Amino acid sequence: MATKEQITINRRMADYFDAPELREMAKKLVKCQELVSHIDVNEVLFLKEMETTPKAAAKCFSLATHPMRYFTNARFCIVFYESNIDYFSKDQRAILLFHEMMHIPAVGDKLVDHDVKDFYDVLKLGIDWNSRGVKVPNILGEGNGDKKGKKKEAAG
Repeated sequence: MATKEQITINRRMADYFDAPELREMAKKLVKCQELVSHIDVNEVLFLKEMETTPKAAAKCFSLATHPMRYFTNARFCIVFYESNIDYFSKDQRAILLFHEMMHIPAVGDKLVDHDVKDFYDVLKLGIDWNSRGVKVPNILGEGNGDKKGKKKEAAG
């Protein structure tokens, strides 16, 4: 029979890292996706977790009652579990981030639950958006044949 000390020793602790690239991606999503335009990215802690293998690809949670609230001014946290999404393209990561950001409410600290519309908004981007090597739409408002951007390049 294992003792409490043995169980604690054998349990692997997660390694969390700041993810500034997710913050930058979230800023772009706030500008170009109406469903998340209410979010102040300065109130969200963006992290990557590298070591453990949870079932989820990412998670959004409120810090209102979380012990971490004593160490940050952020109200919410979004964690990407890298071991589950290491093959995701930038566009797939944007869709995953968009999905997680949709949990952040316009008012209050209680996360918005999944509903049919939530799933529809993500699935209309592609039924297999999270499969390895699949081409998905760019939802960040970058490129996409932006005529103004092309005119600037031609003039410059």
